[in-house]
Amino acid sequence: MLLFLEKKISSIFYKILNLQSKYLLIFNKNYLSNTNFKKGSSIILEGNNRDYNMFLKNKDIVEEKKRYGIFLDSPTPAHNIGDSFITGDNQSIKGTKLNWLNSVNRFLRLVENKLNIEILIAPHPKIEYLNNKLEIYGGRELISGKLFQSAKNAKLIISRDSSGAAFAAIYKIPAIFIFTNELKNLKTNFLDHQKKFANEFGVTPVNIDEKIPDIRLKELLKFKNNYYSNYINKYCSARNDNKVNFEVISKILE
Repeated sequence: MLLFLEKKISSIFYKILNLQSKYLLIFNKNYLSNTNFKKGSSIILEGNNRDYNMFLKNKDIVEEKKRYGIFLDSPTPAHNIGDSFITGDNQSIKGTKLNWLNSVNRFLRLVENKLNIEILIAPHPKIEYLNNKLEIYGGRELISGKLFQSAKNAKLIISRDSSGAAFAAIYKIPAIFIFTNELKNLKTNFLDHQKKFANEFGVTPVNIDEKIPDIRLKELLKFKNNYYSNYINKYCSARNDNKVNFEVISKILE
């Protein structure tokens, strides 16, 4: 929430004071061609987004023997908090809490039983968690470290539409995108956006309220390296080497 407010307030001041950035750090190679950015107004620095930068800074993570997958938590509807009072969105825009949690927990149990792994919950930065075991997720545990650390040893990542799914591409593990009958029936464009998002990973979202046979579950565990590589090149890093943002920025300070 603080990051959201800081971004909004900074944007307002930039417009009022007509400020122009001297340096612009980009991590999307298509940024300049897909925006109205005026060439020559800023010096372009090719860098990495936050998630990929953390990955590069912490590549030597010790492997963990425990078999687990990760579910990426979200503010709504599981917690019914977030930016809705600022953006004006109805809290039920992503469905209702009870229906969502019933569907998610049923799917997580299926994955755990069929794959013989434990599903851990990745906390969302907008949520303040009081315990490391979440009752709303059947007593499942929060991951103990940061997502960039835990994702490396995970067997899969499950999400609705979280940007944290990028770690599936970074660490080359299956990414599963889920929706429910309730989301399907809501008169929003969410499913269209989710389908486009999942397509960048080379996968198709799954309706977890429908019966998922074993063969379908096996299909969900497949991923395409070329799609993952393309996702990283398009959205995670504008570089062709492993330099972290600090190394890129430090060059202008010399």
